[in-house]
Amino acid sequence: MVFSSFEFLGSLPFAITALVVANTLGRQFFLLVLAGLSLAFYGWFRVDYTLILIASAVGNYAIAGAVERSPRMYLLVLGIAANVLVLVAFKYLDFLMEGSNAVLGTSWTPLRIVLPLALSFITFEQISFLSDVKNKRVPRGQFTTYLAFVTVFPKLIAGPIIRYRELLPQLVAPQRISAEQIFTGLCLFCLGLFKKVALADPLGSIVDPQVKSMGTAAIAQIDAICAVLAYSLQIFFDFSAYSEMALGLAWMFGIRLPVNFFSPYRSTSIIDFWRRWHITLSAFLRDYIYIPLGGNRHGRALTSLNLLTVMSIGGLWHGAAWTFAAWGCVHGLALIANHGWRQLPWSRALPDNTLTQLGRWMLTSAVVLFGWILFRAQDFHVARNWFVSIGHGGLVPTSTTTLQLTSVAVLTLWVILLPNIPTLFGIEWDRDKIDWSTPVGIPPVPTRLTVLAAAALAISLVIMARGQHNAFIYFQF
Repeated sequence: MVFSSFEFLGSLPFAITALVVANTLGRQFFLLVLAGLSLAFYGWFRVDYTLILIASAVGNYAIAGAVERSPRMYLLVLGIAANVLVLVAFKYLDFLMEGSNAVLGTSWTPLRIVLPLALSFITFEQISFLSDVKNKRVPRGQFTTYLAFVTVFPKLIAGPIIRYRELLPQLVAPQRISAEQIFTGLCLFCLGLFKKVALADPLGSIVDPQVKSMGTAAIAQIDAICAVLAYSLQIFFDFSAYSEMALGLAWMFGIRLPVNFFSPYRSTSIIDFWRRWHITLSAFLRDYIYIPLGGNRHGRALTSLNLLTVMSIGGLWHGAAWTFAAWGCVHGLALIANHGWRQLPWSRALPDNTLTQLGRWMLTSAVVLFGWILFRAQDFHVARNWFVSIGHGGLVPTSTTTLQLTSVAVLTLWVILLPNIPTLFGIEWDRDKIDWSTPVGIPPVPTRLTVLAAAALAISLVIMARGQHNAFIYFQF
C-alpha cells in the first residue's frame, strides 16, 4: 500500500484507532498490533514478501541471541554475511551473472528474481542490530519488541534507516497517545503528501519522456538541462516526502523517527551535502563501514581509499547497475577532493563571504547534478546521450520547454529558500542531539501550519482523484 493512495488514506483512521486502543491494554499488546498492522501493510504488495520478512526477523533474532551470549567474533561475521548473502541473492545475482557473461564469457541465464520491497533498508537495520548487540550497546530484548522494530510500517518500505537502540526505549516505555499528538503528526503527513502528489509526480512527467528519448539519441540541449534539473527536484520531493510522511505517521502513535533531510540543496560542499541528504544512510555508512575500515586513522591514502570504497558500496546499495556504482564513485572522488582541499593551508585563507559561499554552492551543485544523471540513467548509453545533449546545442527543443524551465526554476528557489518542513514543527534534525529515551514531544502546531496542512490535503486529494499516483522512487531500492 502506497502512502499516497486512497487505500492507505482510507485505512489509516482504523489503524490509528486500533493502535490507540491497543496502547490502553498494555505495551506488549500494542507491539503485537503494531507488528500485525505492519505485516498487513507490507503484504498488501505481495503476501509472500511477509514470509521473507518474518523469516529474516526470526533468523536475526536467533543469531543475536548467540552473538549476545558468546564472546566470539565469528558469530557476528556469520550473521552479517548471512544478511548480505540474502540481499545478494535477491538483488545482485542477475547483475553478477550478466557481468560474468560479459567479462568471462560464461553463459549464465539470469533468474529474474523479484526483489522484495525494502530489502536493502531491512538488511542495513539488521546489520546494525547485530553489531550493536555484539558491542553491548543494546540488549536483544523480547522478540515481540524486535519484530515491531523490524516491521513498524511508517519506515518499513523506504526508511529512514533507524537503529534498534534508538527505537527500543520508545517501544517498551508505556506512554499515552493524545489527540494533540495525532493531530500534529497528521499535519506533517499532509504536507509530505502534497510534496509527493503535487510536486514530485508532475516533475516525473517532465523527466521520464526525456530520459526515454535519450535511450535512442541525443535531445535538445535545453531539454536535457531541464530534465536533470527536474530530476534533482523530483527525487528530493519524492524521497523527502516519504520521510516526512513517515515521521508524521510514527508521531501519531508515539514513536520518534530521525529526520532524513535537512535542506541538502543549500550545501556548500559535498561533505556538507552528505550531512544533509539521506542522513540516516550517511550515518550508517560512516558508523558501520567507514569507521570499521579504519576511517581517517591511517593516513591520507587509506582514508581516500576508505571513502571511495564506502561511497561505491553506497552507490551499489541503491541498485544493481554500473551507473549506480559510477554515481557512488563520483561522490567518493568528490569527498576525497573536498577533504584534500580542506587540508591545504591556503584554503583556509579564503574569505568566508557571500561570493565565496556562492562559488562553493555552485561547484557543489554541479557535482550533485552530474551525479544525478548517472543515478537516473538506466545504463551508460543513456547517460552518454544525456551528457552529449547538455554539451551540444542545435536540436529543436520541445514546445513545452519554456513552461517547464520556468516551473523548475520556481521550484528550485522554493527548495533553497524555504526552511526544512520538520523543523517547522520543532523536530530536531540532528539525531546525535536527540534523547531517544524520552517520549515524543508535542509542540503546539502554529495556526499557519494547520491551515497550510488542510490546504495541502485538499489539493492532494483533488490531484489523486484526477489521475494515477506513482510509487515512491526509493521503493525500487
